[in-house]
Amino acid sequence: RNDEYSQFNPINILQKKRRVIIKVQENYDFHVNGRVLEVGHDEIEKSYPTEESDKEWKKKTIEEMDKAAQAHLVVAALITTVTFAAGITMPGGFIGGDDHPHPGSAVLRNSVAFKAFIITNALSLMLSGSAIFMHLINSLLPSDDFFQKRISFLDMAFQFLLSSMVPMVLAFVTGTYA
Repeated sequence: RNDEYSQFNPINILQKKRRVIIKVQENYDFHVNGRVLEVGHDEIEKSYPTEESDKEWKKKTIEEMDKAAQAHLVVAALITTVTFAAGITMPGGFIGGDDHPHPGSAVLRNSVAFKAFIITNALSLMLSGSAIFMHLINSLLPSDDFFQKRISFLDMAFQFLLSSMVPMVLAFVTGTYA
């Protein structure tokens, strides 16, 4: 019997999973490289998750989410730190002395590139700070009761994190250009 295709046999694939198996009373034809493989009604099995396997899957998913959240949180904290430091130090420096009409203001305050730097740096700081805030909210939610909410919070935090990277790069480019 088609030993060369045994690794693609639905029975071999489905038996690798730990699930309750229910027989299907239908015949199926599989087409592989122009050849028809007939599989009888006794050989096709469908699997449905049990409550126990569903709990195991949720537990494994929560562990993976927590690992991803830790990595995201480190990156978000680094972006927040870098953008905050860049906003404090200002490219070009500050005007010193009391004899100038605007002491303490940025030297490049009239430059268009400097204004673009301020906007992109502030946007990156806001988005990365929002990602950190979402991670903090996510850690306060109980894992079992709010499983879907935790997934959506983690996804939203990741979107904020990705969105903060583009303005950070633009802030670097415009700050260097100014």
